[in-house]
Order: sequence, then C-alpha cells, then structure tokens
Amino acid sequence: MSTLTYGFKKSALTTVVGTAVAAAAVAGLSVLPAHADTPSSIVAAVQAQITHTGADGQPAGPGPGGLGGAGYVGGSGQHNSLDGQAWCADFAGWAWAQGSAANLGQLTDGAASFYDYGINNGTLSSTPAAGDAVVFSYNASQDYAAHVEIVTSVSGGRITAIGGNENDEVEQDNFADALGTSTYNGTISGYIAPATVLNNSPSTLATGTLVKSPDSALVKVIVSGAGIALAGSDVSTDGYDLSSIVSVTDASFNALPSVPPSGTVVMDKSGTDNNRYVIIDGAAVHISSADWTADGYNSRPTMGMPTSWLQAAEGRTIPTGTVVMDQAGGAARYIMISGSAVQISAADWTADGYNTRPTLGVPSTWLTTAATTPIPDGTVVMDQAGGAARYVIINGAALHISASDWTADGYSTRPTMGLPTSVLATDVAATVPNGTIVMDQAGGAARYVMVGGAAIAITDAEWTADGYNTRPTLGVPSTWLTTAAAALPANGTLIEAPGDPNIYLVTNGQKQLLTASQFGTGGYNTSTIVQVPAELITTLPTTG
Repeated sequence: MSTLTYGFKKSALTTVVGTAVAAAAVAGLSVLPAHADTPSSIVAAVQAQITHTGADGQPAGPGPGGLGGAGYVGGSGQHNSLDGQAWCADFAGWAWAQGSAANLGQLTDGAASFYDYGINNGTLSSTPAAGDAVVFSYNASQDYAAHVEIVTSVSGGRITAIGGNENDEVEQDNFADALGTSTYNGTISGYIAPATVLNNSPSTLATGTLVKSPDSALVKVIVSGAGIALAGSDVSTDGYDLSSIVSVTDASFNALPSVPPSGTVVMDKSGTDNNRYVIIDGAAVHISSADWTADGYNSRPTMGMPTSWLQAAEGRTIPTGTVVMDQAGGAARYIMISGSAVQISAADWTADGYNTRPTLGVPSTWLTTAATTPIPDGTVVMDQAGGAARYVIINGAALHISASDWTADGYSTRPTMGLPTSVLATDVAATVPNGTIVMDQAGGAARYVMVGGAAIAITDAEWTADGYNTRPTLGVPSTWLTTAAAALPANGTLIEAPGDPNIYLVTNGQKQLLTASQFGTGGYNTSTIVQVPAELITTLPTTG
C-alpha cells in the first residue's frame, strides 16, 4: 500500500515537462493545496508596483529601474533592497509578505527556493490561482530556476502574472497557463501557493478534513480527532476532495492519534463495503445486522474511513490485555489474549487488577465467537497476579517452561501474556489432548503422539504409514517432554493400533484386551479410543 504523499494538484500530469517537475509528483499522486485566505492583498501589492506591461513572449522595453525602497523583510537569504542584484525572488517574497504568508524564512534570493517551498509546504501545483508564485525553468539537479513571478489572475486557460527584475522593472505578462508553456521568462515548471498560518489544533477539526504539515509527505484525514494517513489509491476510490487541505504545524500533525477512539463506528468511505465496524483499540470489529440495533450502534454516527486503512484494520486483532464486555450488557468481562476472549472470574477481577483497566463494549455476535476461540498454540502465558512461572499453551493445556528451557527453547523471545489466575490454574491442570503430535521445542527429529498424558514416540515407519504426518506438530518445552516421554498412558485410556482390530484398556502401565462383551457392558463404547503407534501395543505388558 502506497501512502499518499503531497505533490501536484492533479492526478494526471500529461502536460508536465522536464524531469524536475515529474520528480515532484511523489508516489505518482498529485494534490491541490489550500491557497492563502487573502490572495487579494498579494495581488494588490504587486499591481501597485507595475512599471511596464509587456506583450506575450516579448521582452519589455527599458524602464525607470527597480523598486528601491520596497522595504521587504523576508527570509534570511533574501534582501530588502531590490537594486543591484537579480531580485525577482526578493520581489515575489515581498509580495507574499504583504499577504501574511507563512514560512517565509524558507525563501532565498533564488527563484528555485519558491519551488522548494512548494514541496516543503505541500503547495506545489499544476493549476494556478491568484497569489501563487509561478516558477520558470526549474532544474532539480542544480536546484535552479530561471525566474519567478506572482499570478494576479486566471481566465480562459491564460494567466496574468507580475514579476520583478524584468529588464530591471516590475512587468506584467500574460500567457497560457499550462505547465511546459514557453514564455520570454522561461518554461513554466509549476505554481506554488503561499502557505497560510498553520493550524495548531487539527484534532479539533471536523471529521473528513484533510490536513498536512510542511515537513511531512503524508496527507491525513481527520476522523473523530485522529489523523488517518491516506493511500494514493484512496483518493479516487473514496472520492476525497484534495482541493481543500488544511496546513497544520508539524508538532500537532505528528501528535495526531493514528486510530479513532475505541467505540467509533466506521464504514468504508467508498461505499463498496456496506458493513459497519466498531473500532476497538485500532482493530475494526464487524457489527452484525442483529447487533446493529440490539447493541445500540445505530444510535452512533458512522464515520467513513479510507478503504486501505479499513481493510488493514479488519485484519487486526484486538490487542492482548484489552478488557471487553458484551455491548448489549451483562456482568461478564473478558480479557483478550491473542484473539481469544478469556472470561475473567469475579475473584480475578480485582485480585488480578483488571478492574483498573477500561472495559470496552464489543458486538454480541463477535464476542460469542471470540469467547469460544482457543488461545493459539505456542502462546506464552503467566499468572496475571504475578509470579515467576511461565507456561506455553498447547491445545488448551498450559505446559510449564523450566528455567533451563526458557532461553534454550527460545520462549524468551516471545511476548508473555497474563492470564486470569483461575483460568491459568485450570489450564495447568489440563492434559494435552490425545492425538496431539509434539516435538522438542529445542529441535530434533523425534516426534511423539500424546496418549493419556504420555508422549509416545512415533517411529519413522509409522510417521507416514499411520498418517501422523498429516497432523500439525507442536513444539513443547524440552524438560516437560522428557517427563511426558517417560510416562505411561493414564489408567482408563482406550488404545488401538492401525490395522489391529483389537481395543485395549490401559491400567497401571499394562494393557488389557477388551472382548466385544466387555466393550459394551463395561460402558467403554462411549469412551474415546486413541490411535497409538503399534510399538506401544507391543511394549505394554498384558494384564496377568
């Protein structure tokens, strides 16, 4: 995704000539800057100084000389005396000062400084307006331009402009306004609007307002006080009007939150996606049609979001540690752990400090799904109430990570998630489900299948022949695996081997063949039978 950067006003610059002008259209996108609120003061200032009106493309005749006492005080690189030097840039800067343009300190005696000003302030354009500076024959490699004038009017594809130091006079000219037009003063390279006084409080601007700062290439749209960066693809897709961008200070621009407040209801501004979402800690959570009214989201304003941003937000999960509840109400509270909503018991609510965090309402339907979503395998957890012990989640069981395994097995590189005390206690007591394939997290070729809490080695021949290779293999702590591999299946475990029609009952490390009658009358027909490697059947002694 390319983020919108600020270049020319129009998206198609077929009239652009020269690599310098083309290079200014950053990321292939062009935008229209906001012009000064009072260009009339700039126009009036230069019109009062006209000493000659020349024909289009023709040199002016000799005149009475420069402005002399114009008294311009602008950037550190400009002069307030317009005699005895190439003073077209000084004259244009003086004119902008009459209109109270911002950031005049960026200008120098060189005409190219106006082009640079346009890039730095996001006001470089291919379409002229009164009060703009028009720069001629800009050369990017040398940062040089031949001349600069002030646009005083635009009509019928032509502009009237007034420039200083034209035969040591202030001359008024008229020519076609298209980029690349050749005039007596050079080839038109671009138009630059004077930056207005910068807004210092963009977060207070209305939702939908576009903003930009002088030192950033980004354009952002304000949504509920946040500044959302636009991608180039969003402009035409979402119909953003780039003819009105508010200039803001760098500090306030950079300080804008990058996501709208939690609870903000949003939709795709393009209208191609008619779904509604609620923002929860930067993630866009879908609101079902059933929840739209039942959860009260229909009573909130819906904000249009840039398509690219919303698509990315849909792919995010609510950050781990966020406390949520059903927007429709109810006492239950949940803590988000890697996309899973884990219920917090009443005892853990205060003891684990969850009561100190804000609780965010989420759509009922979404919460139902999240509450039944297991914590992902491999998630490292700890007791939210504290303590040094760390565990890794494997198919719903929390396996202890020893101090020696913490670094050796690479668990130290993963984030550790706090689990409610009671939930962790339940998970620690749980066994890894039968049939789970595990391996040493530290590596190695050996694979094991979990059977009644024991890790049973799978031979190379059985790995493919018995279909174990089709199941995911989960890494477990080395120390834990050593213990599990030395264990025997728990009493009462029913086992069978591939291709063997017999079913066995494990009791005290021994196997008992169940007859058809025993299987039915003993109630074993309601129990789960675990497929095990044939070697286990051979290894276990038969009950005497």
